[in-house]
Amino acid sequence: MSTNRKNSLIAVIFTLMTFFMILSPISATVNETQADSDALLWDLLDMVSQYADDNGYDQYLKEYSNEDRPDSVIRIEGEEYIEAEGGRFEIIENYMGLDGKAVITPESGTISWAVRVEEPGLYNLRIHYFPIEGKSAAIERMLLINKELPFKEAELISFDRVWGNRDNEVKRDDRNNELRPVQVERPRWLLESFMDRTGHYNTPYLFYFDKGEHTISLAAVREPVIIDYIELYQEEEVKTYDQIKKEYQSMGLKPTEGHLIKVQAENAVRKSSPTLYPISDRSSPLMEPYHISKIRMNAIGGYNWRVPGQWIEWEIEVPETGLYKIALKRKQDHLRGVYATRSLTIDGKYPFEEMKSLKFNFNRGWQTDILGNEEEAYLFYLTEGTHRIRLTATLGDIAPLIRIIQNSVLTLNETYRKVVMITSTSPDPYRDYQLERRIPNLLDTLTEQAEIIEMVADYLVHLTGEKSDMIAPLYNLSSQLKDIVK
Repeated sequence: MSTNRKNSLIAVIFTLMTFFMILSPISATVNETQADSDALLWDLLDMVSQYADDNGYDQYLKEYSNEDRPDSVIRIEGEEYIEAEGGRFEIIENYMGLDGKAVITPESGTISWAVRVEEPGLYNLRIHYFPIEGKSAAIERMLLINKELPFKEAELISFDRVWGNRDNEVKRDDRNNELRPVQVERPRWLLESFMDRTGHYNTPYLFYFDKGEHTISLAAVREPVIIDYIELYQEEEVKTYDQIKKEYQSMGLKPTEGHLIKVQAENAVRKSSPTLYPISDRSSPLMEPYHISKIRMNAIGGYNWRVPGQWIEWEIEVPETGLYKIALKRKQDHLRGVYATRSLTIDGKYPFEEMKSLKFNFNRGWQTDILGNEEEAYLFYLTEGTHRIRLTATLGDIAPLIRIIQNSVLTLNETYRKVVMITSTSPDPYRDYQLERRIPNLLDTLTEQAEIIEMVADYLVHLTGEKSDMIAPLYNLSSQLKDIVK
């Protein structure tokens, strides 16, 4: 392999990493039918498992795919730990409205609990925790089951902190311009599942437990946290809108009349990051509030709301129990030809399956979208009183693609390191290093990765119906790898 081919390999890896970073916060516009998309997705997932890390979550799920999912809940009280080392652990009582005891876990050390499982099978895990004051970063823990890491992704599991505006009212300067609200922590008790916060997997992790005694350990990676309890449970199966609609009809529920509940998005009560602060947008006089020359805080999100897992939450007051429509006034003007994806929960639960992936297409101006499909607007059942609506940035259907691209980046990086071990970082342009002979399966690896990248590109083209400027780099990378092999 010549020096030029080595440089080409470096360029391929760099471009692929750049594409991976660009692709992460977005999804591709889907023009296919749902059935076609589902079939493509299953093909893609099969390809992911084929090239997955042996110690990764994909292989772990594949190994235990035929196991039962017991419909039971097993609670482990935080204060009933059997072992704690490497830090100062403390049991407290009735903390911040909690009725009972909990354990303070510092930002270092490991704490373990014993749990007895009567029904073997796959379980989800969730934790009831309070994010106490630390360094304002996400809480991170490594999960061990029986002193072993169940799969690679379990070595870093994140839990959110809660942020909000410091002041209830937006302040103004001496020129009558509104000032950006200062963001401060608003800690509260939270119940969160153990899941991938980067969005590569859209459902909580599953963990296998056989019958008998087990040990669950959490090793601190970053930040302290108070733990009330951990539970083994089964995530509820979310029904489709068609199923929910039939339930509405059987219950005799009707849409309410005469109610318009408007909540300004900049008045979010909680968010997962201090970067999700209210912003000012003067692109349209239809904004509320709006001033022709003065700064007014009248929106939230934008470019700052691009990282999978980031969420914003609002509270609404419902005057009457019944069925309601939900509309969002929004703008997505950052990337042409693609859409942003959000999930929607009400009081911590998905109303129905379709709310796991809301797609917002590119548009330069503000528009109001009533949530629904091509045939009708969705109806949401809300009882009288206060409810929490949360929108979370997700990868949606693009998540399997990210995992494939990430795997290709790692594989090509490993190949590059093998090349550099022979050529050094400054190879002699007049020397033939005979890399094909000295690195086993070099050409086969490059050929295989070229085919994988081309398959990902074909998949995106099939979904979007066009070869956009977002997809073209993948075809270029595949061609470059094939040229290197030649």
